[in-house]
Amino acid sequence: AELFYLWIPISDLQKMWKILFSQRKEILKHKSVWDRISIGNLTFQNRLWKRIPISCFKEVTMQDNLGAAVLTGTLEQVIQICSAQRESCSWPVFYEYPEELSVEHRSFSKAQEAAQQLSQFGCAGIIFSIRLHTIRLKSNEEQEENKCILDYWARYKAIMGFLKEERSALPKDFKLLIQFCLQDTTSATHDSVRTCMRWCLDGGVNAALLTPSFPLDRAGLILLQQIVESQPGSVLLSLSDTQYDLVDSLLRSAEIDAVVIDKA
Repeated sequence: AELFYLWIPISDLQKMWKILFSQRKEILKHKSVWDRISIGNLTFQNRLWKRIPISCFKEVTMQDNLGAAVLTGTLEQVIQICSAQRESCSWPVFYEYPEELSVEHRSFSKAQEAAQQLSQFGCAGIIFSIRLHTIRLKSNEEQEENKCILDYWARYKAIMGFLKEERSALPKDFKLLIQFCLQDTTSATHDSVRTCMRWCLDGGVNAALLTPSFPLDRAGLILLQQIVESQPGSVLLSLSDTQYDLVDSLLRSAEIDAVVIDKA
């Protein structure tokens, strides 16, 4: 092992490699649905989350043993539930904002108001969805590829600015999550999601939620893994209740922190 023209012991080289190129802890650990996990300073009892319509929330009991609940409904309903359950609920509650953040929006005032109100009533966080446009980075010339990324950044600059401002304005205990819908397994979808998700996580978003609308066959799993392993932060996966049997294998094969299951 000759480095910098000096001979060094192989043990020292291995130590350097371990420090400089260490794998993520998620890779080295055999994951189970019932593992305790953390996103920032917020701890969850397990990796199993459930998406619940607000009208069905009262049916969910402590026996369901959830890591967290993702509520869908109106902002007023969720605030009412969070206020009532602040002391008795043993798992965090997130609100899935119903409108997508789009580059066509001139103002994000409604989304900003929703996040600020929820942070005052005991809600653990809010999940925003971003409407994606495709980007194709596979080109023969690096200059063309860089231009494509710059054009894509200019398109999403307003959304990224909004998310960054919200992260700095909201309490640290209140988590900001971003959801991406994966329509297909094409390279354009892969490039768009991977690039935009990286910008969000680097900008202070606490976690990303992937919602695939394609079958989780071999091609689908490869796409998920390629997207997830390139990200610097926590990534969650949204599944329908009919895909519950896939949870254990997905946790073992992909760097997924938690799984959100739709209520049956």
